[in-house]
Amino acid sequence: MSFYRESTQPVVNPDTGLPYISEEIVRMNQTATESDHFPRHELECHCGCGEVEINYGSLMKLETTRIRYGKPFVPNCAYRCQAHNDTIKGASKTSSHTKGYAFDIPVENDADRWRLINAAIDAGFTRIGIYSNFIHLDDDPDKNDFRIWWGKY
Repeated sequence: MSFYRESTQPVVNPDTGLPYISEEIVRMNQTATESDHFPRHELECHCGCGEVEINYGSLMKLETTRIRYGKPFVPNCAYRCQAHNDTIKGASKTSSHTKGYAFDIPVENDADRWRLINAAIDAGFTRIGIYSNFIHLDDDPDKNDFRIWWGKY
């Protein structure tokens, strides 16, 4: 399912200026392949298989994070097929990337890291991994909520 529109502006709540997210719009058990700020090629598996199944609610949280962060970013990683995940050093066998709930966002400095983490928490991400050059964000419902960890890469 794609909800991409020709407009580059997301539907926003006039009171908050943030993407409008309601029970009618968020289809938590459906998947998406792209959004206003994140085209399909930025979200699909990097092994070349072309697979992409991003949880709709997670993608809306990424959209909200992008707007609150205040500057564009391209995820280093979003969806991963299981075969590709198995080749990633240090990747969990139950990686949230394989279920469409996770995104790795590049950061260049501590100020950006701070702003991105705050934007992600405000957007509703509940699991955050802090690495030297990226931040892992996910909201996998099958894993413990409200967890922050320091990565080794």
